[in-house]
Amino acid sequence: MTNLQINQISNNITSYPKISLPISFRGVNNSVQQADAVEISSKTKKNNNLGIKLMLGGIAIGGAIFAWIKLRKPEKVQEVFKSEFKNIENIRKNLSEIFEKDFTEKEADELAKNYKKICETANDEEFVEKLFEQLKNDYGFKNSHLKLEFKDFTSENAPNWAAMQMDCGDRILVSRVNGKLRDKNDLFLDMFHEFKHQKQFETAIATDTFNYEIAVAYKQIKKYTDEQIASFGGRMATISSLKDQARPIIQPEIDRIKREIGQLPESSPLYRKGLEYIYATQNYPEVSKISQNTEEYFSNILEKEAHRVGDLAREIFGWLS
Repeated sequence: MTNLQINQISNNITSYPKISLPISFRGVNNSVQQADAVEISSKTKKNNNLGIKLMLGGIAIGGAIFAWIKLRKPEKVQEVFKSEFKNIENIRKNLSEIFEKDFTEKEADELAKNYKKICETANDEEFVEKLFEQLKNDYGFKNSHLKLEFKDFTSENAPNWAAMQMDCGDRILVSRVNGKLRDKNDLFLDMFHEFKHQKQFETAIATDTFNYEIAVAYKQIKKYTDEQIASFGGRMATISSLKDQARPIIQPEIDRIKREIGQLPESSPLYRKGLEYIYATQNYPEVSKISQNTEEYFSNILEKEAHRVGDLAREIFGWLS
């Protein structure tokens, strides 16, 4: 009921004729009777007005309460997320650092469930294949030409790069020594490690493709002796040859990166990071030094970042069980 309607009702009621008692009774003085009648009429009017006001006030308050109850929306009960992983907050922090994205606990829980299911795979090679496909998706390489390849070794010629190695940005090699893979813990963290290298490769290509290819050639030439380099026509000729050999291998990935990311602007933090990766590739330690676990190897930003990701992945692996 609106205030206007209330006022109209009030006006209608108070405009009714005043009720007064007769001004003359047998045996009573007329003036006294008249005065009494006026006083009674006044009291009656006041009582009527007070009653009307109380009644209308009650109607207004009641209407307001009814309207509030009818229109009031029930408050939403905030959903409390419950994960099956007791270390979900630690898992969330590790995944957020690995993928450089601030995950919610619910998002981290979904990823953790995927990894746990993969880790339950009985066959080790199938486990590696599933983890490879999952990380391709999680790292944003769904359209990448990156491949997985198992490579056999004997105990005598086992590589010094442990379980896996990134090869030319187009494949991840997995070592199989005497027909066996390493344990799942190592395979899990190494797969994360190598995908970090792929992410570094992508950033470097989007920063400066030409200089990155030169940097890769400088890294590759360290595998050869001075006599071999001389037989190839000298240092610059060897670098040019190595660059030309690598180009057809990585060209599909270059095309994808240019299509999906394009050229990073020089003002971008990723561009500056890409320059660091190019410099680190050119100054990567000799292959023979990697097996010695030198400070030169671990301080190189490419390996420093990748080993950090591997350490975080190792912790996640332990929390999945």
